[in-house]
Amino acid sequence: MTAPPIAGTSADAQAGLLNADASQPDQQETGESQRVQRAVAQIILRLRIATINRRWAVDRNTFLNEAFDKDAQYTEFDPARRVVVNIPAPRDSVRRTINLMKPYNRTQESRLVRGQPSYQVQADQGDPNAEDAAELGNDLIKWIEKLIDIRKVRQKIAFWLQRAGTCLLFPLWDFDGGDQVEGEDGGEPMAAGQPFTDVHPPHECFYYPITGTDIESCTGIGRDVRLGREEAIQQFPSLRGKLLTPDSDDSRSSSRLTRAIRDFPPGQQGWHSQTLAFGVTGVYSSDNDEAQEHNETMLIEFWLEPGGALLDIGGSELFSFPQGLRVIMTSIGEIGHWGPNVYGTLPAVRIGFSESAGFWSPSPCTPLRPLQMAINWAYSLWEEHMMLAGRPVMLWPRQAKAAWRRLQDLTTKVLQFAAGPRGQQPSYLAPPTFPAQLPGLLEFLIQMWQDISGVHEVSRGQLPAAGISGVAIQLLQDQDDTQIGFAVGEIERGLAKMMELHLENIRQFVEFEQLASMAGDSATQAQYFKGTDLGQGLKVSVRPGSALPKAPAATEAKAKEAWLGGYMMDEFNQPDWRRLLVIMGLGEEDRLFDELQQDKNNAEMEYQGIMGLGPDEVQLILAFVQVSGTLPDELMPRRYDDHIVHEMRHKRQLKELREQMGTGDGRVTETSITLLELHWEMHQLPALEQRMGMPQLGGFGAATGEVNPQGQPGAEPQAGAAAAQQQKASPTPA
Repeated sequence: MTAPPIAGTSADAQAGLLNADASQPDQQETGESQRVQRAVAQIILRLRIATINRRWAVDRNTFLNEAFDKDAQYTEFDPARRVVVNIPAPRDSVRRTINLMKPYNRTQESRLVRGQPSYQVQADQGDPNAEDAAELGNDLIKWIEKLIDIRKVRQKIAFWLQRAGTCLLFPLWDFDGGDQVEGEDGGEPMAAGQPFTDVHPPHECFYYPITGTDIESCTGIGRDVRLGREEAIQQFPSLRGKLLTPDSDDSRSSSRLTRAIRDFPPGQQGWHSQTLAFGVTGVYSSDNDEAQEHNETMLIEFWLEPGGALLDIGGSELFSFPQGLRVIMTSIGEIGHWGPNVYGTLPAVRIGFSESAGFWSPSPCTPLRPLQMAINWAYSLWEEHMMLAGRPVMLWPRQAKAAWRRLQDLTTKVLQFAAGPRGQQPSYLAPPTFPAQLPGLLEFLIQMWQDISGVHEVSRGQLPAAGISGVAIQLLQDQDDTQIGFAVGEIERGLAKMMELHLENIRQFVEFEQLASMAGDSATQAQYFKGTDLGQGLKVSVRPGSALPKAPAATEAKAKEAWLGGYMMDEFNQPDWRRLLVIMGLGEEDRLFDELQQDKNNAEMEYQGIMGLGPDEVQLILAFVQVSGTLPDELMPRRYDDHIVHEMRHKRQLKELREQMGTGDGRVTETSITLLELHWEMHQLPALEQRMGMPQLGGFGAATGEVNPQGQPGAEPQAGAAAAQQQKASPTPA
């Protein structure tokens, strides 16, 4: 399901107009508030134009990089009209296009997308409840990834990093999407809402103040959103009259700029010069362009962080907004939505391919365009010389009496001239001298292309020797991926920040009952998550390097070494054979997490049940234990429980209870801790039996502590297994 590009307007509209000059309810419809809205709209429009003028060089590289990728490599950028135009070719000239940009972009994008980021929600050690909130956050990340289609988001990130060098993520909340839930007081069903992420390139975004270099240094961020005219009228009925009329020149120009990237046609094809199929707009003919402009409209969406302020053009008036601002308007300043910033922060994340002193980062394609043009010129010159050598120009006197048209297929072209009084025979014009350095120049250009682009690999595609360790395989790949190391690090940081914003939106906008159902009917986890400040108690991080592309052979080799070395352990310090099956492709990752989550929830319910008993009930149960030696049936472990999970969970809970009791918390008593300790001891013996029944691998590995002998030089493949079996059969005590 694809979420609409502009969402949350219905919820924002209920909040009303909030700013310093029009904060009272009786002033919302006054002329003063309308004046403030018009003034702020003009500030935003001028800010957007100033940003466009400042980044024109970035837009030039973006459009030309995409044009080169689409084979339109004989083009130029017109800064006056901000369009890509084709360059007419001389008559009968050769324009060979050797497109190296397309395979380069495809290779780099696949390397940026191939790795799977490993998210980790980390809890603040000073908050005793943050651990449960972090566990729920880890589970919610899987749910978020499915809803926002994280792979598609990462593909868009890689696409724009290659062409533009920078992209911005907008982790937003669709108030009108998601499943239908019961309304308040049993009313009509309403949308529960769901997260979505928009990815925007530089030429669709602007920021405030213009001196900012990152999201952290900005107080406002804006974006251009293109909608179908019918969809825009449906979302903003107040703009119906404005949206039905033709847009301004600025709106049409901006719409064409985005379509120039979205629908760029293929460039030259064939051997000789051709006229491109697009005009100065870079996309459509005049008739089709008018049809597209009539069916599309562009809106501007701008956020200001809480406590931010906007200074008018003359610098004489300052408009402050304690609760932030969110404005949606047309390109001529007609406001369709005006309200506070419900997100509480700037809902944007910036990702750059490399570090930059300004807001935008340089694209890796930009320095390759001159080399691409030189390669095209060299190959075209080579073809022209071959054609002249094979079919030279024929000199033909005008008075020569012969059917020269019959011989025209043997020449490139025929040049007629007026011969002298004695006449002259037809002859071929000697072809120009072929430059001997041209083949060497082509080799030099290709080598320079590979050195700058980093497409060639350090390993040169060589297969490793048999039995090589996973660390050695990964080392070769790490050397190959040094060109994109910084970009991958930026992607990891940006995705972690994006997930933090999504989790904050869930904490803020999802109802408690729905959040509890997401936590496996665990009201405690939902309560802790709703009450935890994600900016203080929790932090989302991505394991460094996890988004780098990984060779399957290296991953499997390292997994085998970890298992055979005895250090592939799970969170309970047990041999993690389930994880090994997942890495080897023999298990499912979703099932791996689902199996443990149910036992975690059951252990939490047991804990809540014991702590909810009154003092008299606890004393009665302890007396029953002294007589019978067992707990009541409702507190006894079940045969189908994963006792390792229960035992470790209750152990951590007992530590927390002891700490709370030591701080003087009156809700925790010694008898309740004693009852929980008895229940924990009931899980210990089944947990020990479960650990002893863990599967072993070939007589050595994680269960025995034996090291894989295959990693030792000169060892036989099965020597370690035989030694382990012999050690087990030996009567010598361990």
